[in-house]
Amino acid sequence: MNSPETSRTCLNCGTQVDGRYCPRCGQEYGSTRITWRSLYDEAVSIFIGDSIFSEKDAVVRYGILRTLWSILIRPTTTVREYLAGKQCKYVPPLTLLMLVCTICLLLLNWFQVKLLDFSFSAEDDDPILQNISEFLNYYFNNHLELLAMLKIPYMALACKWIFRKCSSLRYMEYFYIGLYLASLHIILLSAGTILTQVCELPPDSLAANILSRIAKVTLSVYNIVILRNLFRISWAGASVRYILCMAITTACIVSTLVAIVAGMAIFDELF
Repeated sequence: MNSPETSRTCLNCGTQVDGRYCPRCGQEYGSTRITWRSLYDEAVSIFIGDSIFSEKDAVVRYGILRTLWSILIRPTTTVREYLAGKQCKYVPPLTLLMLVCTICLLLLNWFQVKLLDFSFSAEDDDPILQNISEFLNYYFNNHLELLAMLKIPYMALACKWIFRKCSSLRYMEYFYIGLYLASLHIILLSAGTILTQVCELPPDSLAANILSRIAKVTLSVYNIVILRNLFRISWAGASVRYILCMAITTACIVSTLVAIVAGMAIFDELF
């Protein structure tokens, strides 16, 4: 039994607290005023990580940088741990993707470069089609999260079908894997694009094209390695399945864009 002298109440959830942290919500006891240390602790928690205290012990929670580093150097282990239940250890994948997209867009705008230069153009002078083209150009060039969220559902669906004999993972588990990998892909592509701008390489130059191809090949090999280790299949099997998965995903994305353009055109004609 807790004595009245040692029993304290958590200011967040009202639970009785014996130690430094609440056993129910994890909030530190006695912190009521916001100070500069509060800002520092929050920044460290977001980017580096902190500790989540349960009733018995403390486990480390990774921040954005440590989660991304873990995905980069040991992607298979990170994915397996998250799917196995160690979810509090890492930044949630959807949160991570939104934060990464926001940070990368800020950096790309700062350097005045585009990660992906989409160019939808109307073949005639129809004002309706021109407006649709302008809308698509703006949205896909300025909203990385939309592009990622358009690709990931199809990628997860393709993986679910292609790897149905290799794994019993559910669709949403493939979806979460895609969220994690998309965050890392956007960071690497953004870094390559910014590096090209900093080095003042013309977009159509040989060096810029070589750098772009190296980045794409590296990402493809990286994905193949993950698939091989995650599902324990051969290099050839992982490579063929990855190419097939990308082909299906690309076909679905193109079909979706065509449907969006057609739907917007019909909507404008009717209203």
